[in-house]
Amino acid sequence: MSQRNLRNVGNLALVDEAILECVLNKLAPRLTAEIVEKTNKIEGKIDGINERLTDVLTQLSSLKEKVDIHEQNIEKINSKVEKIQRSFIENSITIAGIEEENDENLLCKVISFFKDTMGVQCNTMEVNKAYRIGKKTEGRIRIIVVVFVTQWKRNMVYGARTTLRKTNFYINENLTEKTYKLLLKAKEIHVKQAASPAVEEFL
Repeated sequence: MSQRNLRNVGNLALVDEAILECVLNKLAPRLTAEIVEKTNKIEGKIDGINERLTDVLTQLSSLKEKVDIHEQNIEKINSKVEKIQRSFIENSITIAGIEEENDENLLCKVISFFKDTMGVQCNTMEVNKAYRIGKKTEGRIRIIVVVFVTQWKRNMVYGARTTLRKTNFYINENLTEKTYKLLLKAKEIHVKQAASPAVEEFL
């Protein structure tokens, strides 16, 4: 290629570069404005989302406070119910093993049981009521709850339960559902501790 042609090619390259720079200079403000506008829109949306999240978190915090208050109230109610239940059953015991019959006079049956089997004198004036608990099922003897008029008489009968050793009769305290569950839990822990091997500590 001749030197003249090389100069022409160089001149064309300079012209193309100048044109490109001119186009970019014209487009740059428009592109910058579009980028800024879209950025502002995105930031606006992000701010809106943050505001909504803040509102949601505030509502959740308020709901949690209300739930905590309700749980505290429920716990207070349960505690009161537990006390009421204890006051109703503190003069009572449960008896397991006494055969169940149709049309039985349960009050007379338990009084005879106390006298003949346990050697404890008791009369109808000292027993408030006696009833079986649970659904009647064939082949299953339901437990009897006996409610005494005084705690003194209840304690006398309960203290004589040792006379029932080596028999199929059992007398236990009449526990509330909560106390019964705690007792079962305590027995479970005791069994696990008894079954676990002793651990020696070396100092």
